[in-house]
Amino acid sequence: FILRRRVAVPLTRMTGIVSRLASRDYTVEVPVDRRDDEIGEMNEAIGVFRANLIEREKLDAERRADQRTKDMILQMMHRVQACQNQEELAEVVVRFAPQIFPDLAGSLYSLNDGKTALTRVGAWLEPQHSQAAFPASACWGLRRGRSHESGTSGSDVPCQHLDMSGAATLCVPLTAQGDTIGLLCMEARNEENFGPGGLRLYLELIAENLGLAIANLQLREKLIALA
Repeated sequence: FILRRRVAVPLTRMTGIVSRLASRDYTVEVPVDRRDDEIGEMNEAIGVFRANLIEREKLDAERRADQRTKDMILQMMHRVQACQNQEELAEVVVRFAPQIFPDLAGSLYSLNDGKTALTRVGAWLEPQHSQAAFPASACWGLRRGRSHESGTSGSDVPCQHLDMSGAATLCVPLTAQGDTIGLLCMEARNEENFGPGGLRLYLELIAENLGLAIANLQLREKLIALA
């Protein structure tokens, strides 16, 4: 009876836990066993093993999500480069942006020839906090010439083209050879901010490529008009 209670039952329980962990069932709990013997050490080791497996699975999931995002961005950029006019480009962005960033609503704005006002040329996932058209001076991102985050902590001045809801919003200017030609405005659909990590880097990378593509299309349209 003592042998079964002290050894056989704990070993059977730990065998079941290890089997479930081997099949990636990380919901299994490792009961606390404070015994100062070999059984207690084995139980503690299994707890550490489970924690390491959960962390590894989390890292693998993040790597898979990161690779998926990169693949989708690459697909979008291939199609952007093949666009023949700005209307096609806006359609490509509207189609791919929700797949790349399912938690971000957004708008694509075009800057007029006088560099004084912006007009929305594309939108996805129903953005609600930015105006459809506004003067260029209303966006701090355009004023500063770099991405500008509004509404997350109140520590920075919000853009004037946004409402007073305080929603997390990121304005990323579209530039080409130092010339501003448009704006990418993203709205977080939850309480999280954009932060300095991968999400913001991806948005800035997309904005850089979109700026170059739009500049090339505008140049082509001018050449066709001159011809």
